[in-house]
Amino acid sequence: MRLPLHLSQLAFIITLHLTLGLGASPFAATGGLTVSLPNPGENVRRDSLLAVDSGGNHHFVTLTQISGQTLDTLLYSRETDGATILLNALPSAFTQRLEATITTSTGQVLLLTSSSYSNGNTLETGCVLHHLNSSSPSQPTFAFSSSGQPSARMAPLEDGNVLVVSRTSSQVIVGRLLAPSFTYEELGRFSAPGMQEFSKLSLFAEPDQTVHLAATTHEELAADNFHSRLLYRSFDPENLAPSQAWQTVTSGLASSPSTEVGASQSLTFDTEPVILFHNEITSQLQSARKAEGGWELNTLEDFASIGRIHLACDELGRLSATWDSLGSGSIRCATFGRSGWTTPSLLASGNFASFVVDTGGYLHYSTQTSVSIPGEDPVEFYQTLRPRDLTDDDGDGLPFVLEELLGSSPNEANHDAIEAGLTSAQNAFLSFLVPSDLAPVGTSESYFYSPGLDIFLTLEISRDLTFWRRADPEIETELFAITGRPSVLVSTLRDNAQEAPRGFLRLKAVRNR
Repeated sequence: MRLPLHLSQLAFIITLHLTLGLGASPFAATGGLTVSLPNPGENVRRDSLLAVDSGGNHHFVTLTQISGQTLDTLLYSRETDGATILLNALPSAFTQRLEATITTSTGQVLLLTSSSYSNGNTLETGCVLHHLNSSSPSQPTFAFSSSGQPSARMAPLEDGNVLVVSRTSSQVIVGRLLAPSFTYEELGRFSAPGMQEFSKLSLFAEPDQTVHLAATTHEELAADNFHSRLLYRSFDPENLAPSQAWQTVTSGLASSPSTEVGASQSLTFDTEPVILFHNEITSQLQSARKAEGGWELNTLEDFASIGRIHLACDELGRLSATWDSLGSGSIRCATFGRSGWTTPSLLASGNFASFVVDTGGYLHYSTQTSVSIPGEDPVEFYQTLRPRDLTDDDGDGLPFVLEELLGSSPNEANHDAIEAGLTSAQNAFLSFLVPSDLAPVGTSESYFYSPGLDIFLTLEISRDLTFWRRADPEIETELFAITGRPSVLVSTLRDNAQEAPRGFLRLKAVRNR
């Protein structure tokens, strides 16, 4: 929700920003996009990717086969207007493959695909970029050439650029897409150790732009005898030379180069890097957390037949693992706490899942669902779902978790739940009713906690709507206790609206699950 108040030179804006914990029923049953299939003449074998922009809107891309066409078709659906758009291929392209989607720090949604195409008498491979929330999302831009399948991954950087890693069999190539046109610049390369060959990659970039990289390799020892390894390293994209060497996370022996310890993988960072990976050699879904004594391994699922996997860390430091369990035909999740990983729980039935974390740390996902209609053939469709705490069914701009904190109804519009204006001294303020047990954390005037509701409330400030921080010491906050009624919280910006440069205040509610 944004309430713009043009207060002289101080624009005072409230934005509501929330963070997910995978507790009981964390997802809404409705919301997002619904994409029916099959379309006329379509082979329903699809691949899909989901992205969420800075406004919380879903962007969904499917790669499908249509009868009579030799080239796989890319279809893009967007939530803002429900449109479905055919994404053009490069001229002379004869294959396409989905690689990654990303939302940049400035809210731009990018899709990266790999493509094989004819360049005269030469066959070329490379990565192709679609800028999905631009004025012309269907038009592709050639990003960079590659040798073989690039297996490219992207990570947003705080400066608005996007880090990209791709691979050959013997090297990992580090580059970046430079905003605003997102032209590609190569930064350097990492070679494989010894005779190992790269296959899979995963990537995570911290706010300070420290980058964490995981890679799966295999090495032929003898006929029908291959050594597969999961490797890790971190680096600074501005200075690759002094980066640490590859570390071996885990390894195993297999009879085929296509059976790997890290057949699919996802990487994130809380206090240390954590990797979620599908170990085909042991038939397990495992996690690896870096510790002082080495890498600590945990098993989330035995006898695993895994599709896509995803690992995310929210703002309270909780890890959430989600995966497409092909054996049970379901999407499952687990969280990491003091006693380790929780028992996996069911998110949804169905496969072909795509997972994404938005800029607030929320996990969104898509699933393929089938509905039976009496007297008709089953109707199949993709549905994207967002966390229940993000839903705003009454359209008042207050998401579910904030309605709960304020004690307002999530089913009736409450436009007066938050009051904003100017004091007599021309300082911007906001006020609202809060639970009686809301109290500051420590001595902070911008960070509060309600034990009864188990919800954190934070006031953050920004001067450019890009970089945010806790509003101490820019605000002064008072909690007024009213007998028999909820307390009133009043926060006032110390800046005088007639003298200060433009500022923005963000109210953030976080459920502690």
